Amino acid sequence: FLAIASMQTIILMQIVKSKENLGKFDAITIRTYKEHLKRIESIKLKMINAHKAEGLITTGSQDGFIKYWDTKK
Repeated sequence: FLAIASMQTIILMQIVKSKENLGKFDAITIRTYKEHLKRIESIKLKMINAHKAEGLITTGSQDGFIKYWDTKK
């Protein structure tokens, strides 16, 4: 899994082996989160159960807030 931030949006992606290109990988978007009012400055992903995509994303942004995101919601 991979969590990336683009301005005020967080994107949770799953990395899988490519079916078309042997030895390559694809990124599949699982979920997006949009609640920060300003640019996200830091992001941390902790997966609890990768088989069920259960985990926690923590973000901090220029709006002064730290937010916690449940990857199942």
